[in-house]
Amino acid sequence: MIEISPETKLLFRSKKLEEIWRPRIKRITRAFMRLEFETFLRGLRDLYIYHYHSEKPEEIFDLLNKYHLSFYPTRRTAIYRGFSHKHIRPVSGEPFYLFGALVKDPKIGEEFVRKETDHTWIGLHLGYPKCCIDFFNKVWYSKSIDPIWEIAANTENAEISGRTVQVEIHPFCNQALRYFGIRITPHLPCSFTCERTVEMGEEWFKIFKEIDQEAAEWALEILSLPFTWDCLYGVAVIDTDLFKGITNSDGVLEKKVVINRGWST
Repeated sequence: MIEISPETKLLFRSKKLEEIWRPRIKRITRAFMRLEFETFLRGLRDLYIYHYHSEKPEEIFDLLNKYHLSFYPTRRTAIYRGFSHKHIRPVSGEPFYLFGALVKDPKIGEEFVRKETDHTWIGLHLGYPKCCIDFFNKVWYSKSIDPIWEIAANTENAEISGRTVQVEIHPFCNQALRYFGIRITPHLPCSFTCERTVEMGEEWFKIFKEIDQEAAEWALEILSLPFTWDCLYGVAVIDTDLFKGITNSDGVLEKKVVINRGWST
């Protein structure tokens, strides 16, 4: 199986677009990271998945003290840039990330350690829709570590021709730009029009706007754009009107293509 190291790159259509949108995407990414933590603090979910740099322990100590939380680590992972679909074993003697969960209730933290590979239990405590958890469990191990094509093919009214799927993707369900930090919901949906994910997205989007209204609106704008996503030999290319994005993905030997017609909001 072909495996590409974690890597992401955005190539903008013009210098002007880059000047406008690169700083906007950075704000979207920062705001979404805060959104994930804020939804945890507000009780929308019981866990906050977190990792910290082994040489910067003060980062987590500040969080634990400020919000009266507990941290339950489960593993060490290599430090990487880009987007990774799975944990990477660290090199002995080098810095690493300590991966685990922040919790308010120690009982949930203890259970998290026991069930660190139980995606159903973890997904439910992260607030993910059950339909999406079930779909993830179905495709992740047997078909794809980056199931954008599989989600598209499972979407109502999708047009499938060979290994090309044409679909209309709701922005709250759009995870095809998550590699670059652009998303409104945190999970892979069972379809790109999943009703439960849209309902969740409505709640998350309200909080997103409280954190940074401009960033939330920019995220909605980008996630509503048409694009083409294709994957071959471990590399996914996402082509939009603003940029071409490149990232590591499934090591398939036959190209998979998703054509998103866009979404009118």
